[in-house]
Amino acid sequence: MKRFVVIVLSIVLVLSLSISAFAATSDGVATNTGGAAGGPSLLLGIYNSSDKKITVIPAKDIGIFTIYSLDKIPENDQTSFLKASEEAGNITDRTIRSLYYLWIPESYKQIDGFAYVRYPFTCAGKNITFTVNGKEMEVCPISENSWYAKLTEFGTILITCD
Repeated sequence: MKRFVVIVLSIVLVLSLSISAFAATSDGVATNTGGAAGGPSLLLGIYNSSDKKITVIPAKDIGIFTIYSLDKIPENDQTSFLKASEEAGNITDRTIRSLYYLWIPESYKQIDGFAYVRYPFTCAGKNITFTVNGKEMEVCPISENSWYAKLTEFGTILITCD
């Protein structure tokens, strides 16, 4: 009888695991290969200068790539991504939370009224710095360890904190 109960409880445990338990994340940011074929479960809002949402970029149009998917990064950006990755390895006075490449189609950048894309992320730490291609972006709090960055450009993202 004990074996039967153990087997039943084991089956229930396995069946209760959600698929999100197996999703690869890096500080709250999905790190799957992104793009049209199986993009991250992340929606990004496009906002105007009055902080009003204009539209949403669907997950299928967002590409998030890590060093493990370097071949999916546009060729002209691969070198700068590798350089940023190397420079991040030399940072000693801050904690590196994430390093990845963010891609969206050009058509979204051309929308009338485009001011920024609100990019949500989680990060535990103080003095959070969010850079895109080496340029610091404005970071705003949502809750204790949740933030969003106002992205005015896209490419190599580096998130660090104290």
